[in-house]
Amino acid sequence: MSTLKVTLPPALDRFVRDQVAACEYPDAETLVHEAILRLMPRDHADAFRVERFNALVQEGLVSLDRGEGIVVDDVEAFFDEIQAEIESETAARAA
Repeated sequence: MSTLKVTLPPALDRFVRDQVAACEYPDAETLVHEAILRLMPRDHADAFRVERFNALVQEGLVSLDRGEGIVVDDVEAFFDEIQAEIESETAARAA
């Protein structure tokens, strides 16, 4: 993936930071990706999303091969724990 430096006017920079702070997006990069995808024709955007998904799956498989996976016996409890962490982080950001 290539890197592109973009300078934003203060109002747009504030908007991006506010969106990330409000947990609308995990980071500025994801927000920019989604904004660009919305400008692309649907078939191009879908192809990009499939390519990115496949790369993430491959990354996950490689980490499993390295023994970095976890065992989850109770999926519901696991997701409840993740939800609690998200809520805690969101509350901490809002404070």
